[in-house]
Amino acid sequence: MTREYKSFINRPFLFLCFMNFLINIVFNMTSPIIPRYAISLGASATISGVLAGIFSITALIVRPFSGALADNVNKKLMIAGGVTLMALGSFGMTMTSSIPVMMLMRIVQGTGFCLNGTVIISAAIAFMPQDRIGEGISYFSLASVISQSIGPAISLELGGRYGYKPMLLVIGSLAAVCAVLISVVPYEGREREPLRLRPFKLELNSLFAKKLLPYTLFVGLFSFCNSQISNFLSLRCDEAGITGYSIYFTINAVALFAVKAIGGKLIDSKGLSFVLLPAYLSTAAAMFFIGKANSLGFVLAASVFMAIGIGFGQPGIQAECVKQMGQSQRGLATSMYYLGCDFFQGIGPVVGGSITDATGSYANNYFAACALMIFGFVSYSIFAAAKNRAARGSSTESVI
Repeated sequence: MTREYKSFINRPFLFLCFMNFLINIVFNMTSPIIPRYAISLGASATISGVLAGIFSITALIVRPFSGALADNVNKKLMIAGGVTLMALGSFGMTMTSSIPVMMLMRIVQGTGFCLNGTVIISAAIAFMPQDRIGEGISYFSLASVISQSIGPAISLELGGRYGYKPMLLVIGSLAAVCAVLISVVPYEGREREPLRLRPFKLELNSLFAKKLLPYTLFVGLFSFCNSQISNFLSLRCDEAGITGYSIYFTINAVALFAVKAIGGKLIDSKGLSFVLLPAYLSTAAAMFFIGKANSLGFVLAASVFMAIGIGFGQPGIQAECVKQMGQSQRGLATSMYYLGCDFFQGIGPVVGGSITDATGSYANNYFAACALMIFGFVSYSIFAAAKNRAARGSSTESVI
């Protein structure tokens, strides 16, 4: 019989938060060093961007299938398989200096991360109070916030000091630890799931939800900006002669922690538009500040504005996707949300590297990202106004 949870303080939810932290720290330790590693091997900015972005492009391809699997396969096995692939990809990159082989290993990593990202939040939603999903998603994502505060700083510091291959070996070992942890800890499903695959048809409506496509776009814009931070911030600061920039991640994480602690309640009580429109403007300001930065102060100010934007925008859109699809299709809702993240996270480094090669400055990446967020603000305003007008004429459609 299905159990209803009235509190977030329950063992399955807390364990999944811990696993989410470990999985995200593997990701956040990997992303910042990949472009630097590629450039150290003689790659151009464009090629290093492709190497960084192919991770998310892979996840984009795999994501629709992961959503269908998350609704039909034992989630513990999916998480174990995903982190195993992430470990294999990291170990593989320590054994080669070939860019094509590294791309193959990034594809392996991307497949694993995609499986984890879809299933772990889908599993966690089952252990949340169902009238507080926005709040629960905000709390759950705090694990990734903590990983963001320490992962990039650790990998950039140790990678620069001891080399990138030893750092990748450490990252692969951490992913392997995740696989062991999820394998030995009993899985407490909301409903005990069989270890085998339940029979189901892989149809178009189990892979895509047309009504969520606008939200896929809206959340993707934030991921484009995130990709500029994770892949090019260190290079932009080097270009501007700014030192000590790794503190960006720590300040950003502290601010994100504070924003998400209050953002979830606002999402559930005030609605998506109340948090999303300010989120676009705040993220646009962050991109502008980094583009104009000539001192560490600009970078630190950007870290706070970025926290406000991401902390309000992404959980709000994710909660809306789940509410639109319902509990029985939370895997599909999650995969549609991450489709936007994957696509824009994937093309972001490629576009950013191309802009740098064409203009000779990393600053222009951030000015382009700023313009994209203004576009998001205008586009969502039009979308929300149209949806609210339609809702006034139909009692069955809720106002956002």
